Amino acid sequence: MCGDYEDIIHAFGQELLTSFSVMYRDVQLQSNDQAAQIAAQQQTIRELSTPILPLYEGILVVPLVGVIDSFRAGQIMERLLTAIAERQSDIVIIDITGVPVIDTAVANYLLQAARAAQLIGAQVILVGIGPEIAQTLVHLGVDLSGIQVGATLQTGIELAFQRTGHEIRPLHR
Repeated sequence: MCGDYEDIIHAFGQELLTSFSVMYRDVQLQSNDQAAQIAAQQQTIRELSTPILPLYEGILVVPLVGVIDSFRAGQIMERLLTAIAERQSDIVIIDITGVPVIDTAVANYLLQAARAAQLIGAQVILVGIGPEIAQTLVHLGVDLSGIQVGATLQTGIELAFQRTGHEIRPLHR
């Protein structure tokens, strides 16, 4: 009789161990699936947070919105250089109208991105510098020489079209 209990307890232990192993494997697979889904969502968010828009043949616009930290600034540079190479763009308009604050590190990243773009053959037009950012850039002693600056995106587009020999004019009927 004692042996029967031992067999039952042993069988119960085996069943418990098997059930636990199956549950553990399922939880681990679910966790891996969630991690992959989160990674995919993060990639999508990164791409959406730094849109690079083809405006016209050879002209790209990079509208930046929100706070830019060092990590995002690095992503901006990487995506910008890739887009310039893929689209063989001659001109890039970087619009920082939607950026509330720029610190020294971010200013340097943006300048490095602009200089890197120039090194691969694209001219850079920086637009949307508001009063606070202008004051910060002057206070930080940021050197914008070699980078064309425009007040608004419209000005940047006009400058880009002038450089490419195009113009925007009203249609006459």
